[in-house]
Amino acid sequence: MKHLVFTLTMPHAASWNGRWSGEGGNFVRGAKFTDAAFKKLPKNLIGEHYYRWSDGWEACVTVEEVTGREKLKRLKKSDGFSSYGWMITSLLRTGEIREPESKE
Repeated sequence: MKHLVFTLTMPHAASWNGRWSGEGGNFVRGAKFTDAAFKKLPKNLIGEHYYRWSDGWEACVTVEEVTGREKLKRLKKSDGFSSYGWMITSLLRTGEIREPESKE
């Protein structure tokens, strides 16, 4: 089995005070894959991935391969993923963060 940890940060907050309300939080999610499934993931998945909105906000999702024990340790201290789970879905599908398609 292969274990991944996804960590969310907001390196650029375009708010009036330059801060994010989630600042100081520990936004982590984990996933596990069989070796065969892991080989099918995008080759550039491990590392830092940035997404910038048109209003100047910028998110970073760092993807790391870790042991199962390390993943559980990090998840115990997690504050969730602050409604940005769509970024993980996009990374797993395409290897980059793409805004979800509207279903209106």
